[in-house]
Amino acid sequence: MLNTAIERKCISGFKCIRFTPIISHLFFTDDSLLFSKASCKECVVLRGISDNYMKAFGQVVNFNKSDICVSKSTSKCSLGSVIWNGLLWEKKILVAGSRWRIRDGSSVSIYEDRWVPRPSTFRIFSPPKFGVNTLVSALITDSGGWNVPLVRESFLPEDAEAILSMPFGTSQSTDSLIWHYENYGTYSVRSGYKIGCHMAQPDSSSGLNSLESWWKAL
Repeated sequence: MLNTAIERKCISGFKCIRFTPIISHLFFTDDSLLFSKASCKECVVLRGISDNYMKAFGQVVNFNKSDICVSKSTSKCSLGSVIWNGLLWEKKILVAGSRWRIRDGSSVSIYEDRWVPRPSTFRIFSPPKFGVNTLVSALITDSGGWNVPLVRESFLPEDAEAILSMPFGTSQSTDSLIWHYENYGTYSVRSGYKIGCHMAQPDSSSGLNSLESWWKAL
């Protein structure tokens, strides 16, 4: 996993001298050393690799006995900046992988919110037919199902099929934000790591469907 992350340029590792191989880790009997840049993106990747390792081998990393060491050239200000930027990067990952789960549609805007189950934008592609502030509830019948004729005549076929594929909950449930990349809608470090690694790649924005294709390939 570490070597793959190096190949995908998700982590940098380090070189002892110029033109030598990149070192991403050193494993000992009782200790392990992982190397990366002091950046929020690479810290997220390393945490994701640790999580995947624990799930695959049934072992637990004791983070209470783990430590972070930085070079002497890294100032306290820079370290604080890394921590702050790490929080911002985590926020970007959460936003990138989250969308609305529709129940009654009363909390979600058709055109302004992320609710269509289709990465990477989760938004409607079709030209607006309703007002910009129209809620998804306008597409739902009084009996609690999609107004199929209205959906098909109001959106492009790709949008219409994506909308109609979405199930409803009970009549008492309300719209909620979920993590798209897990079946139960709950964020996991494993899937967050994969999204973060993809976002860190220079060509991650090429095409609206690139993220979905990349995810299915894993």
